[in-house]
Amino acid sequence: MVICKNCGYRNDDEAQFCQNCGESLKPKEGMSNITMILIVVVIVLALIVGLFAAMYLTQNQTTPTNNTTIIVNQSKPNASADWHQISNFNGANNANTSFTIRGKQFKVVISATPKNISTNRYMTVNITNGNTILSTGTLSWGSNDQTTKAEKTLQVTANPGTYYLFIYTKDLLGWNITIYDYY
Repeated sequence: MVICKNCGYRNDDEAQFCQNCGESLKPKEGMSNITMILIVVVIVLALIVGLFAAMYLTQNQTTPTNNTTIIVNQSKPNASADWHQISNFNGANNANTSFTIRGKQFKVVISATPKNISTNRYMTVNITNGNTILSTGTLSWGSNDQTTKAEKTLQVTANPGTYYLFIYTKDLLGWNITIYDYY
């Protein structure tokens, strides 16, 4: 005997519909309410985790570290394009900072003076757009090299916007980075 869930009538075992009210006696196929609720909860949790991951990855890390000095020169545009100094950074240790250009190219002049010790000394500067390293420059001195100041210029063609410097050093008396924008 199969009892109808709709009206409570007792039907034969072989019956597909209730003989009293016509309700189907076969179990309904498809997802239960609990299964649908679990799927919705999992999707919502995945969206929340994705949102937090996106916020973490897009954090703006523009604060200079290790006592870096920043001097910004806001030059007025000329009728014809020319190089304009827009920023100057000084320090002695590792640092991260950013700068904004308005032209379609810029150059980064890095210079450093090593300490007078018998080790390998260096300064490496990575220029990124936040996702990709656009250029890298390294100044290095071997353990037998003199402690003379070295300089290198990195030129980058890029769209106007904000760019980031990641500065890595070992055993330097000090370093200087000057940024020029072409507009």
